Amino acid sequence: MQRDYFKTIKQELNNRIAAGESNLIIKYVNNVPKVVSSLN
Repeated sequence: MQRDYFKTIKQELNNRIAAGESNLIIKYVNNVPKVVSSLN
């Protein structure tokens, strides 16, 4: 289940980067991975 969720997050990250967004990273917030801007 966690691997599937991480795979979904990783795919979202790749889609957003392909759409032209930049400075995005996967950050763990309360042990949950999220796509966030690396500028924060």
